[in-house]
Amino acid sequence: MVNRSDLMDRSTKTRNLKISTPYAQYQDTEEWVIIEYLLKELENNQDIELKTAPEYVIGYLVEKLRNKDLLKSGDKEIGRLIGKRSNGVSLRLSSRF
Repeated sequence: MVNRSDLMDRSTKTRNLKISTPYAQYQDTEEWVIIEYLLKELENNQDIELKTAPEYVIGYLVEKLRNKDLLKSGDKEIGRLIGKRSNGVSLRLSSRF
């Protein structure tokens, strides 16, 4: 379970280690911190192995999550997947952290 202090620690570390990537603008976001934490957890459990620098993977995911037109664009595949998995529950990022 992700707790707030873990996220804050990671957020501070991320801010101090600015890395120049096409996604650098997202490095101070909550989404970045959460995705970074989850990816590291998956890597530590040996559930996944990243072959691309984490900054690019995290940045890509944050960018896609923040793209407000993603669901409005009529992407039928994404809409179908969300409809299938949500069972009527609205999916959105929470800013409770």
